[in-house]
Amino acid sequence: VMDRAAVAYILFCLYGRCRNSDLQAIHSIEMDFSRDGGFVTLDTCFHKTGRMASLKTRLLPILIPARGVNGEVWVSDALQAFSEAGVRLENPIDGPLLPAPAGEAGAFLGRSLMSNEVSALLRNFLGIPNGGQGDETPLVSSHSLKATTLAWAARYGLSPSTRSLLGRHSSCLNETFAVYSRDLMVSPVVELQHVIDAIANKEFPLMNRGLADRKSVV
Repeated sequence: VMDRAAVAYILFCLYGRCRNSDLQAIHSIEMDFSRDGGFVTLDTCFHKTGRMASLKTRLLPILIPARGVNGEVWVSDALQAFSEAGVRLENPIDGPLLPAPAGEAGAFLGRSLMSNEVSALLRNFLGIPNGGQGDETPLVSSHSLKATTLAWAARYGLSPSTRSLLGRHSSCLNETFAVYSRDLMVSPVVELQHVIDAIANKEFPLMNRGLADRKSVV
């Protein structure tokens, strides 16, 4: 049960283009999806996007597409896994999306997951050993969860500005304010959903199995 909750957390990081730290102080969660797709929005209190003091105090919406690379809505199963593990996502959450598990279902430590723990969980679930220096084992860590989805967007040909918004990069003033607006983030995330759908439909550019297996974490 706790393993399934950890996988659900990993999926939120992956499709939400999130660092582990992005999900450590979630204020609220908003559902806007059906069996056909949609979004889930996480409002986070802790983020690295705001350069100005006025932005650092604002909630940052993380808009996440609900349909995954298998063509199905993954959010429902992820939320069910959280529920079975005893994770309470009642607004306001004001805490981590998933506290550090303490073992059995419903038992959690009084802290959030650490990046090295998420990295270890991810490698374990993917069957990837910890590679040593000079080893050809792929370097997979918690940061891969953010980098992988953005790499898909780049290979699909999404514009640099769209990819910047998807990654919540404050590369210019307009984009800095755009990432704080859920409405302005809808269009880039819809484009990301097209990328994910192309993977599901085997229409992704350079859809070479060897390349996909080496470069992606799913």
